[in-house]
This record gives sequence, structure tokens and C-alpha cells, in this order.
Amino acid sequence: MGRGLAPRRVADRRRRVNGKKDAMDPSLKETLLDRLSSYLDGLDAADAETGGPALMAAEAPSADEEARDLFSVFVELAAVRNEARAQARIVKEALDQFRAVFETLQSSNAVLERELKEARARPRAVPLGPAAAAHRHH
Repeated sequence: MGRGLAPRRVADRRRRVNGKKDAMDPSLKETLLDRLSSYLDGLDAADAETGGPALMAAEAPSADEEARDLFSVFVELAAVRNEARAQARIVKEALDQFRAVFETLQSSNAVLERELKEARARPRAVPLGPAAAAHRHH
């Protein structure tokens, strides 16, 4: 049984069912599909070396067992996908918090800069000597 084409068929079927474009980078998707295809082809080769289809019926995995194996692969893929989404949300929240802190720092810096310019623009009060201060109080 050629398992090498299965991932492509599943992906094509998924696209037809969902009817929307995947957000995943096409080159990354192609790389992952190629790696999965190579892995499944390797399983086919291992089956051939060990007498795969020539195994006795008692030793050969049943269709139900293969379906469970495929189901567990898809469950794991779904878990990885959900984990990636959760991590992306965490990163987005961190970036939003960083953005808020950065905006606060920018506004504080602008206020301090404005105050510094005002302080430099004010005429400096010349300190009065003791005689001038005494004369001023009389």
C-alpha cells in the first residue's frame, strides 16, 4: 500500500472542505509534507524488508489498528497545531504589553524633554549677595 501520497491527498481534501487558504508558509508546508512522505515511505521500505505484506494474518496490523495509528498521528498533529497557536497568542500578548510599556516610556521621555527645554529657556535668577538681600528686606 503506497502511503507516500496519503499526506498530499489529505491536505488536498482538507483544502476543498475548508474552502479557505491556509496561513502556513507554502515552502514550510511543502517541506513538512515531504518529510512526512519520506517517513511514510521509510515505513513502507521497512515493511518490505521485514516481509510486511507477506506476514501472517495474525502478525499483520488490521485495518482498525492502522486507522487508530493514523488517528493518533492526526491527534498529535492537532495538538502541535493548538500548541503553536497558544504560543503565538502568548507572544502576541507579550508584544502588546511591550508596546504599551514602550509608549509609556516615549510619552514620559517627551514630557521630560519638554520640561528640560522650558527650564533652559527660563532666565536664570541671579543670586543676590548678602548686601542686596539685606537691602531688599528693608
